[in-house]
Amino acid sequence: MAYNFLLDQDNPQKICADRTSSYCEIFEPNCYYGNESILLRYAGFRGDESIKAVIEHGVPIDDSIWDAETHAQVNSCLTVTARRGQLLSKNSGKFCVPIGFSFLYAIENFISCCPVDSLNISRVGTVVLPAHSSQYIIADFDYESYADELTHLPSMYHPIVVCMYWKDFLLEKHNAFLLRGLPVVSAGNMYDNLFQYRLYDICRQFKYATSNIVGTHVFSSVKAGCSFFFTSQPSCVSYSNPVNAPLEPNPSIPNEIEVRAYKLFKKSVNYTTLEQIKFVNSLMGASHFRGRKEMRAILRLLDIYDKLPSLASGAMLGPRFLLPPFLHRRFSRLVRRFHRNGD
Repeated sequence: MAYNFLLDQDNPQKICADRTSSYCEIFEPNCYYGNESILLRYAGFRGDESIKAVIEHGVPIDDSIWDAETHAQVNSCLTVTARRGQLLSKNSGKFCVPIGFSFLYAIENFISCCPVDSLNISRVGTVVLPAHSSQYIIADFDYESYADELTHLPSMYHPIVVCMYWKDFLLEKHNAFLLRGLPVVSAGNMYDNLFQYRLYDICRQFKYATSNIVGTHVFSSVKAGCSFFFTSQPSCVSYSNPVNAPLEPNPSIPNEIEVRAYKLFKKSVNYTTLEQIKFVNSLMGASHFRGRKEMRAILRLLDIYDKLPSLASGAMLGPRFLLPPFLHRRFSRLVRRFHRNGD
């Protein structure tokens, strides 16, 4: 079976190459997976504009809040769900707007610009989305045993293609799959604005998707139309921390959402059940999906909030936080420039 990948997904050597971050002036993690670029394009803004808010860059599966989002020099946050908005607002004082996960908008952008004849495809086979590392945290498991398990899946799941995360490709963890004849593709570097478009273009061509861990990739594959099921044992995945980056608390202990996901997607079926669809939609904030005009209005509103005095509350308050965020950022840039010139 020859798949028609439109964005060099079958050339991971090219698209996984290490690179510096894209430039996101307001909050650098907005560049992760092209989140800011996706929303700007969807709303009809120029690609060189900036969104004056924190953008959640993944599908949250617990109530933990990232310190970087809390302390970001903005008054606003675009959250995946209303519950996340309430948590972030309570902890940071930020004005939060739930809009759903950015992958929902990547799908709309992809469909609107993709040639019509490329949209009509017959799904076949299984895409594998293994547990993956992050920029600093390394995920590890028995790749050889997992590759063997995949090759022994019943014939209905073949052909099988493995979608490697860019970091793990650079660490050459894909070799276990190649040695067993499983093709390897990728969505590219996390700082590549095409990442989520590539992921959708991969998933839309497969009937099934599978993984050995719960994560954003699971929910994205279901939203892209795959019937998802788990393979291997998630407890076999371990994480190391070579640069002392902060780990999530007890990453090996499944939380309530993970336990439910394992139960819902434990067995493979030829279709996605209504219960699975409702579960995925709730986590991805599908009910908060905004039309293009509404999204444009929201982004304009964020520009206004950016010029108001800081909304930070509690321990966040201090003289410098009383400045409007746009002045605070401008002042911070001047200070950094002064220090560079002084050196």
